Amino acid sequence: MNAIKILWQQNKLLLMAFVVAGLMTIMFAIRTIAFTIYWNNPDHQRQALEAWMTPQYVAYSYGLDREQVAHTLGLETNAGMRLKMGDIAAQSGITLQDLQTKIDALPHD
Repeated sequence: MNAIKILWQQNKLLLMAFVVAGLMTIMFAIRTIAFTIYWNNPDHQRQALEAWMTPQYVAYSYGLDREQVAHTLGLETNAGMRLKMGDIAAQSGITLQDLQTKIDALPHD
């Protein structure tokens, strides 16, 4: 405890930077663990398409490359990845089942 008092008195910025870096490390570790648990759950793998899903979610769920999914759906790689599948289907004039057929035709892991 005495060392922390000395550090605080002599190097406040360094100590604050260390604490911030430690908190960020913990935050990213928790996020990584949550991400890993979620996507390793079989219920989240190869889900049938629903209107709320994004192309990025579909890519993770099916184990596909994001660019491959974007290209298949006719999207700009970065711009369209946040659109919902229901919106993509409506803009394309096709059904979610048609999009499902396109996704199923892609080579999977």
